[in-house]
Amino acid sequence: MEERDIVVGIRPENINISEEGAIEAFAYSALPAGMETTVKAKVDDTILSSDVFGAVDFAIDQPIRFNVMGKQICIFEDQATSLIAQGSISLN
Repeated sequence: MEERDIVVGIRPENINISEEGAIEAFAYSALPAGMETTVKAKVDDTILSSDVFGAVDFAIDQPIRFNVMGKQICIFEDQATSLIAQGSISLN
């Protein structure tokens, strides 16, 4: 099988921050905006965005955990715009 780089597209609402999350990260930023908070989570050198219901505040570099869930996870070829695959994933 040919090895190639890919880009995984995950919508912010599919990143579920919780104490029981399977993936470890650090809070990069949190922006409460009315009924939801946009949280940026840092995993190694990657920044992911999550939408959290309610006004939640995280300190910068605070350890957090999350799961990735959803039916609209997209996989793209790196350096391209063509979609390779789309479907369900659950990492928890």
